[in-house]
Amino acid sequence: MSLSNTGEKISVADSMNNTIDAVTYSPDYHNPNIDDTKGISLERINPKFLSGDRYSWSSSANPAGGTPGLVNSIYTAE
Repeated sequence: MSLSNTGEKISVADSMNNTIDAVTYSPDYHNPNIDDTKGISLERINPKFLSGDRYSWSSSANPAGGTPGLVNSIYTAE
């Protein structure tokens, strides 16, 4: 599975096809201080923040470019 770097809608549904969560992401969600975001994942800052809010997302700070299976590198409780 891969996603377009120009933005796409992503949704998660349950077994009855009810949408649990959805977001239309944009490459603008990346940290503006990073010139080249190739290979850097967008991470959600906190799962309790609204998915559709641009400020709920930013670029991974992990040197590997992402943190699959781990707590997001930019996670904050507030």
